[in-house]
Amino acid sequence: MKPAMWRVPLLMLCAVAAVLTLASGIDYFGIAGSTPWAGNPGVTQGASSEPYRTSVVSVASGGAADRAGLHPGDRVDIRSNTVLERLQLFLGFPTTINGRPVTLSVHRGSRQERVTLVPVAWDPGRYWYFFVSLAGLFWMVLFAALIAWRGTYAPGNFMLSAVLVFAALGGLGGTGDFALPWVWAYVCLFVLGALAPIAVVLWTMLAGGFAQPLSGPRRLAQWLCYASVATALGITIVRFVGIATLWFDPARLFSKLVLGIPMYAAILMACACSALAIRASRGVERQRAAWSLVPLAVFFGGERVFSIAAALQSSYTAYELFLSLENLDYFVAPVLLTYVALNRRLIDIGFVLNRAVVFAKWMSGTSSTSTYIPGMK
Repeated sequence: MKPAMWRVPLLMLCAVAAVLTLASGIDYFGIAGSTPWAGNPGVTQGASSEPYRTSVVSVASGGAADRAGLHPGDRVDIRSNTVLERLQLFLGFPTTINGRPVTLSVHRGSRQERVTLVPVAWDPGRYWYFFVSLAGLFWMVLFAALIAWRGTYAPGNFMLSAVLVFAALGGLGGTGDFALPWVWAYVCLFVLGALAPIAVVLWTMLAGGFAQPLSGPRRLAQWLCYASVATALGITIVRFVGIATLWFDPARLFSKLVLGIPMYAAILMACACSALAIRASRGVERQRAAWSLVPLAVFFGGERVFSIAAALQSSYTAYELFLSLENLDYFVAPVLLTYVALNRRLIDIGFVLNRAVVFAKWMSGTSSTSTYIPGMK
């Protein structure tokens, strides 16, 4: 397929990502006074040495879990919950249905109790950074669409657009970005979330497009990235199947740190590919490589660092701090990329303005295909 033929598929994916971004915001905070679906259980969990159990790591003061009587160190038996509850509570960032009671089988020392927590709506004032991350994702999608719409103005533009839209879709595909009452919806979200690791593969391919042919170290780093992503996807699939079906004990896969090692390695190798590509490039190509690849390293690397830091916290307050930084990363990275892209001529802003004028005139019934802004390409 010729590069220009990727324009329509990329623009369609951008449209899907934009709709999902808006839907996620509505799901979390409602619209026009409507009650949001997403509810905050106010608890973080980690791995447990006991089969089919997670360990409560931290509890939000005054939150749903705190009011229900959960304490750090409690062990939760996941077998007592429905498939939907397991996918909401144990697969990723815990987000359950607002106001729908969830009963947990809790082991505390030698005692076993039934604890019922009632998730509450996410507080927009306390979780303001969710709005920021959604705005950043929407910005990222619009910028990806702009690159795809612009076409072949610069080498690698279509690949850069694909990296951005796959990263946005993968971020929205995480099960914590929606609270939905259907199991099939979580299967779809899981498939969508697999696009985030694939975005790292595309980032590596983008780096490989500079300063060809590739040297031995660059090829090695590239293939190590691909292998790490494949391993990460395999572990993620196994974890999803285990939690959804309980065909085997998925408890040992609840450690985000251990589970994330292949993905950490993939991002590290992608950063190495980017650094080697910048080093091997010359002149204008080096500038283009640097301004294309460095913001991606900031985005993917920053998201992973803050995610690790959040997983290490035993305090819910500290967990929220790093969660907010992770969300802010989704805003800072696309803003940085937009700035350098326009400032360093990765995108021809004159082309964009001319197209905007053409579209406006067409909408008013006086369009002209020869519309031109003097002084702009």
